[in-house]
Amino acid sequence: VSGVPERMKIRIRWYGDTFGKAINPVLELKIRQHEWGRKISYKLKSFQVNKEISMRNMAGIFRGARLPLWLGEMLHGVEPVLITSYHRRYFMAKRWNCRVTLDNDLKYYGLCGKISSTIAIGDDKQYILELKCPVDEYAGLCAHTGDLPFHMSAFSKYITGMGHFLEH
Repeated sequence: VSGVPERMKIRIRWYGDTFGKAINPVLELKIRQHEWGRKISYKLKSFQVNKEISMRNMAGIFRGARLPLWLGEMLHGVEPVLITSYHRRYFMAKRWNCRVTLDNDLKYYGLCGKISSTIAIGDDKQYILELKCPVDEYAGLCAHTGDLPFHMSAFSKYITGMGHFLEH
């Protein structure tokens, strides 16, 4: 969705094992407005991630949550298409007043209704370093990113994962 200044992504996030019981899952709406992003989160009840991810499963998960009516209507008919898993470490860069995340061991599972029919595509040598700061600190942070020994670019795990499965 490169170049679309305003967009929204729906995801369910949980920590722990990719498959089995998703404990303390959270429904997140990631809203992007030009270069700024924000999230709206809603707690969901724990659920099983095993052989089948279907619309019926998702509808049951959403029904058990206390979601606003507009969101329930928006989620009607939404089907999961990708599971992305990775290891994440958190750091604070006090000098720049920002949070730093380091992700690696990315794995993507394309969903065709059944997890058992998916293929995991992963890259254990790729690392993603992300800097997150308050809006009023952004200019100061940008002034220092040239000091980092990395190539700075935008990266979307979702677009990368979907790209793997669209190629095959």
